[in-house]
Order: sequence, then C-alpha cells, then structure tokens
Amino acid sequence: MLEKEVEPEDAFDPEDILAYCQSKGIVTIGLTPFEAIKKQLAFENGKRTNYLVEQSHRVTTGELRINEIHIGQLSHYDSVDSRKAIASNGSKPFTGVVYERENGQYVLVDGYHRIKYAKEQNYATGWFLILW
Repeated sequence: MLEKEVEPEDAFDPEDILAYCQSKGIVTIGLTPFEAIKKQLAFENGKRTNYLVEQSHRVTTGELRINEIHIGQLSHYDSVDSRKAIASNGSKPFTGVVYERENGQYVLVDGYHRIKYAKEQNYATGWFLILW
C-alpha cells in the first residue's frame, strides 16, 4: 500500500481528491486537486485526453444517485468486470469520475468497473468526483 505523500501546508484538499490520485500512482506535490485529477485521468488512459475532461475547469465531490449517471461508452461498460470501490491511501471509496453538463446531466468519465459493481449490488448512491 502506498503511503500518503506529504503535501505542503497550503495544499487544501478537504475532499480527498489528492489522496485518490495518489492511490492511482500520481505524484501530486505542487498540484491542485483539479490539476491532479486531470493528470491522473490522462495517465490512466494512455495520455489520451477526453473532451469532457479537457473542457472542465473545476472538480468537487458528491454523493450522486447511480441511476442518474449516463454511461456514454456502453460497449466498454459491457466488456468490463465489476469491481467494488475501495477507499485507499486515505481517500473516500469513489465510485467514479463524472462530468456535469450544464443541463445537470452527469456523464461517466472514469469508473466503469466500479459503477458496474454498484449497479449489480443495487446501490442507490455512490460517491463521485465531479468535473464541470
């Protein structure tokens, strides 16, 4: 298990976004939570960028209803195995990363394995990182 990186005293991250990124292997020292999640998502996807991630400007976290999350890549969703969201490195057990559109719709950006597990277990809600 990775140890939590020591952040500068001015690193403000009450939502555990830096801890989540660190649990994925990202060095977050000197990064804001928003910069860290963008770096983590690019790293995880072979440095490919996602249009929704690129047009976002902020990140927060929140509990969302699972059935309100739009799954954009259904073929990918169908092909993945389900995996339980687990808290690691001091972060919350995030179900996934979503982008919030102006109309209030949430689009899944990352976390296909975890949202599939949540749906199989009939979870009503999950904890998400929300880009907008």
